[in-house]
Amino acid sequence: MTPNKTLKATRKERDLTQDDMADTLGISTARVNQFEKGESIPLGRIHDWCSNPRLPDWARHMAEQMWLSALEEQSAVINEQITQLSDLLQRDSFSDIDQRSLIVEPGLDSIPTPRKGLA
Repeated sequence: MTPNKTLKATRKERDLTQDDMADTLGISTARVNQFEKGESIPLGRIHDWCSNPRLPDWARHMAEQMWLSALEEQSAVINEQITQLSDLLQRDSFSDIDQRSLIVEPGLDSIPTPRKGLA
């Protein structure tokens, strides 16, 4: 389950409005709405919720589940990039690839990703 779906599911399970969830997490109702609709939730914010002793236990537990989901998503991206690079290495000599054709994804500064059209 994505962090966004975890947020929405927890809110519904606890029979909370978006206003209630916003008050609990210390964010605006508009942000809760945006997060529930799929806007990326910053990892820093999730981490803050995990470690905030003023949040109720259920909210910290929700944040921990969101954190784990985010890590799983990032792991899947990294694994896909490793697979793509491995395929490139098996198919062609890496030295044959123009170094400018590799980009680095934000937040993954040590894992290059082939630009579209190369894979």
